[in-house]
Amino acid sequence: MDNDFLSNLIREMDSLETLAIENPVNTVARSHMADKQQGIILETIKAFEEDLDDEHEVALKLACFGQTVILNVTGIGFHNPDILRFYGFVNGSKATLMQHVSQLNFLMMSVEKVDPTVPPHRIGFGLPTED
Repeated sequence: MDNDFLSNLIREMDSLETLAIENPVNTVARSHMADKQQGIILETIKAFEEDLDDEHEVALKLACFGQTVILNVTGIGFHNPDILRFYGFVNGSKATLMQHVSQLNFLMMSVEKVDPTVPPHRIGFGLPTED
């Protein structure tokens, strides 16, 4: 193979990759990725936290496992393409919930702080701003 052929092939592959990135279908498919869903959830939590007083924190009420579970949330992570992780405590015990993005269903609620002597934990506090 000559160098011109390889150069042209590389240029074609680069242009196809650019088309794939800019393709609206790719953008729609991307909206279902775990990192995108995590961002939406974090923004929702941030807005929810703005109305909380210093005695309350965010918790998620989960209807699963044959019972109702309340998870005091300390963080949210993801593993693309489709797994979200919710970190926190259930009844004082450390807990992690791994959830497929297609199965997200929870009630966000405020609960009294576990330890009244420390400031409330705010999940949305460390989010980047658009400024």
